[in-house]
Parts: sequence; C-alpha cells; structure tokens
Amino acid sequence: MQEDKLIDIDAAGIRVLPKGRLLGRNVAMVFDEYLEKKHKNRFSKVI
Repeated sequence: MQEDKLIDIDAAGIRVLPKGRLLGRNVAMVFDEYLEKKHKNRFSKVI
C-alpha cells in the first residue's frame, strides 16, 4: 500500500492518503487481531 502511495508511514504513525481513503478498512484489517483465520467468516468481506 505504501508503494502504491495509498498510505504514508513515518515515525509519527500511519496515515491513509487521499488516494487510499476508500481502502481505509483494508489498512485497519492488517492490525485487527480478531481477523485470524478461525474468525474470518464472522466479518463482512471487503470488495
């Protein structure tokens, strides 16, 4: 996502850039510990 310029990562944190705004959920999913394989069918899918 960083290579595609959808997010910016630096010492202050991670920012979703305007180009990646509609993919904010995908960015957050990387950090969601409840999205393990055993729970993958409990959440709606990203298109």
